[in-house]
Amino acid sequence: MRAQSGWIRGAPVTTVSDPRWGQNSDNRMKYDPDTIEQIIRRAFVQMNAMIYLANHRDNTTPGDPKVGGHPASCASCMELMAVVHLIAREPQDYVCCKPHASPTDHALHHLMGLNRHPDGSWFNDAESEAVMHRLRDFSHDGKAVFQSYHAEADPDHFHFLPSGSVGIPPVVAAYLSLAHRYAQSHGWEAPDPHFWCMMGDSEFREGSLMEVLPEVAERELGNVTWLVDYNRQNLDGTRIPNKRGLRGTDADRIERTCEANGWEVIQVRHGKFRENLFAKTGGGDLRWVFEDGISDYHYQMLIWKNDPAEMRQACIAARKKVQKRIDGLSDDDLVRLFHDVGGHDIAVLVEALRAARAKTDVPCIVVVHTIKGRGLECSAAAGNHSALPDKDEIGRLLETEGLDWDRPFARFDPDSAAGRMLTERGDEMRAAISHHEEMKADNLARVTQQLADVGGVPESLNINLKLVPIAHTQWMWGQIAAKLVRIGVHDELMEAGKDAGKTLSDTESRWGPVADLILTMAPDVGTSTNINPAMDEKVYGPDSETNWEKKLDLRERLR
Repeated sequence: MRAQSGWIRGAPVTTVSDPRWGQNSDNRMKYDPDTIEQIIRRAFVQMNAMIYLANHRDNTTPGDPKVGGHPASCASCMELMAVVHLIAREPQDYVCCKPHASPTDHALHHLMGLNRHPDGSWFNDAESEAVMHRLRDFSHDGKAVFQSYHAEADPDHFHFLPSGSVGIPPVVAAYLSLAHRYAQSHGWEAPDPHFWCMMGDSEFREGSLMEVLPEVAERELGNVTWLVDYNRQNLDGTRIPNKRGLRGTDADRIERTCEANGWEVIQVRHGKFRENLFAKTGGGDLRWVFEDGISDYHYQMLIWKNDPAEMRQACIAARKKVQKRIDGLSDDDLVRLFHDVGGHDIAVLVEALRAARAKTDVPCIVVVHTIKGRGLECSAAAGNHSALPDKDEIGRLLETEGLDWDRPFARFDPDSAAGRMLTERGDEMRAAISHHEEMKADNLARVTQQLADVGGVPESLNINLKLVPIAHTQWMWGQIAAKLVRIGVHDELMEAGKDAGKTLSDTESRWGPVADLILTMAPDVGTSTNINPAMDEKVYGPDSETNWEKKLDLRERLR
């Protein structure tokens, strides 16, 4: 596959519209909120039970790795990931999730019946319930287990980007998006996925994410959406950013950073209860209190203490004009006001993710304001990241769902509204996964045949190794790249009537199909890595500028 100079905005590409991909987002948008809430509550309970059981197994031995578990971190993104999996995601879409929240996804996938064996067969109900008992366990007799973070070995790994390294999966998603677009525009059958990348607000400070921000916008990858779980806490406690230094909250910093790098930004700050109050007389001042008047740190401490008197005082101290509005609220409504962040309101989340997907050529970041530990006794507590609810608390949660310790991971009755929705969603995903594997097999067969036509891949590139004792990896990459580039561009130069260099040997010719498959994601170092000859007018991306080098008849000697 050879890169072209770029895609033209609006030009057709080879996308897959096969109904087996389940283009049903419009239907899913007509969701029943009560049913979604039922599913979320059960997934929340089973996520917590999963983590508790992993930390209280009776088969551990000295030296076993720490199991850990992060119920509070999972709780803050429970509604967000449920909306992604149950409503926003098309089956071909890719998902990545902050490392500490993998049990959230496992619980939702379990309820949809999306666990399967390495041979591709799907788990039955008993097998799916059993694997929920094996978070961070060792596999015995080949039985499936879940890793502490998402991994390809997990039985629900389809189109899920592993998340053991903070900040890396959203970066991978950006380049994987580019790879799909490349494949589509070069004659390969490929789906047209969206990339949903959920990360923590502290994770957003990773350097890798800052580096890739402009790249995604420059490539106009509008099918990339980053989702920030903005719960104002990190591994070590509540973050205390300098609001004066940042000229606003950390959410404001994220917004300005992304907008400066060409991204669309959606802030999911408030739930419907808040918005209704903001729409009334004096609501604008009340909105200002929650968006700018109370710092993140102060707000976090207020919802941790959960004292209506302290909440009233904080609002009035921030802006005296809201006193009448605040005094008109009961204690219960005031507490509800403080806890009504947008990240736990299903309708608000659905609206935001639908808007994000509608951006076709601009990447989007959705800052989802949440409460860490929501629904647990450790809610908003500064040190709740690794807090584990005790057996009594988990027992009470199980009781709310009609579950018990004998069978904590029972799925819904298939005849219930929740059961029917989950079955329909699971069937849609399974059909798409089957179709994806057929497509993958066809593409691999195409490549395999091309290699077979030239006698297969040789065992060696015959690199001159005389300098190996004093060489380094950069030197070796340069040698490999130089040879593959020479082989890969030989036929192009011949067809263009240009000097193609020395004739390729039979062994070198057999490397031709492989050389044509080589792409680089780092074109800025083409000269020092010897790939410059293959980059000439072959940097893939949207046409955005007149080729002034060509128009002004300029030539650079290495090109």
